Amino acid sequence: MGVGQGEPLPGGALRSTSDLARARYALREQQRREDVRQGRVLQVYLASGMVVALYYMAHVTVLHDPHQRFLAWVALAMAAAFGVTMVLAARGMRSVAGVLAQVIPVVPAVAFSAVFSVEAGYTSLLFVSALGAVVTIQADHTRSRFAVIVIVLASLVVVQVFLGRDHALAPLGPHATAQVATVNREVMTAGLFTLALVLTRGVQTSRRLVEASLAVSELAANTDPLTGLANRRPVWERVSELEHEGKEFALALIDIDHFKRLNDEFGHDCGDESLRHVAEVLATHSRPDDVVGRWGGEEFVMVIPGGAHQAKAASERLRADIAAVAPYCLRADHPITVSIGLAARLEGESALATLRRADAALYVAKDEGRNRVVVAGAASG
Repeated sequence: MGVGQGEPLPGGALRSTSDLARARYALREQQRREDVRQGRVLQVYLASGMVVALYYMAHVTVLHDPHQRFLAWVALAMAAAFGVTMVLAARGMRSVAGVLAQVIPVVPAVAFSAVFSVEAGYTSLLFVSALGAVVTIQADHTRSRFAVIVIVLASLVVVQVFLGRDHALAPLGPHATAQVATVNREVMTAGLFTLALVLTRGVQTSRRLVEASLAVSELAANTDPLTGLANRRPVWERVSELEHEGKEFALALIDIDHFKRLNDEFGHDCGDESLRHVAEVLATHSRPDDVVGRWGGEEFVMVIPGGAHQAKAASERLRADIAAVAPYCLRADHPITVSIGLAARLEGESALATLRRADAALYVAKDEGRNRVVVAGAASG
């Protein structure tokens, strides 16, 4: 829901209050959904690890052989460890669970290689763990990822160097070794392929979250924090855009009457509430193509595409709308009124010159008694 700089929002005015809130809510929802997705990925990973461990246990069939009986217990312990880790993940200990998910397979991989030799291909589990560390360990836990990858790579080196066929405790025959190695490679291929898909999805989601975060930051940078209206930057960019395109437009400077007296009599909190009241009326009652922003202090600015007569009618309507309802912090007999200085851009005139004429008209409106719209000089005709 990114909004371009100075781009009028649907419904009129640059309604940054609602749009910024919606953008932040949408970002939080995306982050929440991604967090849930990552939690599910971790649970599925752990469940898959448990299934693989039980598969290896089931295929160690010669239980009268002490070495294979030992491996059966190792595989059972691996499955149990994955089960405990699933419980930890479900209870919110995702960081610990993510690390354990990759460390647990190291011991079985080394144990099976020690018995059957490295040629049996049990180190395939470690290749899966090396990539799995990126998927299951949260991105902000860089040290944990690095430590796990170092452990996995160190285990691979140890197995490759010290657990060849000559040093295996009970190596399988060449044919059996080839069959087991093929199965392990298939398990590794399936695991790596699945993790690659998950990682690709995660990268795409991360990119969308970054883009959404940038959009929220951009919107926040263009928004006045008190009133929620656009600040000077997007308003003036809209003015420059209309000026560059050579389109007719008028600038209205809107000032709250007797604002200092209001602050002194009712307090600054009421003053802030009055500013928000005026901002809400301007945002919700202006026309779809108008752009409204806070100019500073108790002063607002409105960019009104079109000619002087249209701009004057729109300004008069807004002035009346503001005076019709008082903020809750004021007495009913103490309405908020505004003075408006209006200037339509003359042919060949710079936008800055138009703004100066609107400012001069605003002073006239105040001198003539306030609560009125005054059109600057040549724009009145």
